[in-house]
Amino acid sequence: MNLYDYNHALDALIDAETGEILDYDAFLTLALERDAKIENTAVLIKNLEAEAALIKSEEAALKARRGPMERWAARLKEYLSNYLNGARFDCPRASLSFRKSAALNVSDAASVPVRWVRQRSIM
Repeated sequence: MNLYDYNHALDALIDAETGEILDYDAFLTLALERDAKIENTAVLIKNLEAEAALIKSEEAALKARRGPMERWAARLKEYLSNYLNGARFDCPRASLSFRKSAALNVSDAASVPVRWVRQRSIM
């Protein structure tokens, strides 16, 4: 039974004209069940908020660990790119290759629209 149903059941046990409780034991039982339902819902809210806070702190810790690993991987890519100097490398666990591209020399870089400028990719 949800809280809305408890309210209707409690209202049904009260005489509309006199305001008298028709069945006191049933009314007391429903009122106690409703209070327990409210308390359990409040405790569930506290537990969910606490778990969400733990997850949020774990996300922050994982993000802090991820950053250095990403930067380390980028440095290693640059290192391999410079070392291999465009040569292909194949092994069972990895394959490294480079695409050929032509460089464009622009005499006046300020005249090139920003949407056409692309950063150099490593791999």
